[in-house]
Amino acid sequence: MGRPSIVGVVLINIRLIYNNVFIATLTSMLGRDFMLSVCLLVTSRQR
Repeated sequence: MGRPSIVGVVLINIRLIYNNVFIATLTSMLGRDFMLSVCLLVTSRQR
């Protein structure tokens, strides 16, 4: 029972790291203004 949870945590950590790297590359390529507008759109959609 313990192994699947450990694998799940590792996969979640890898996914989070990948997302952070992807966001970092996007911000460096497109700039902060674009990312701020995207964040505003995402937050407005969630509401």
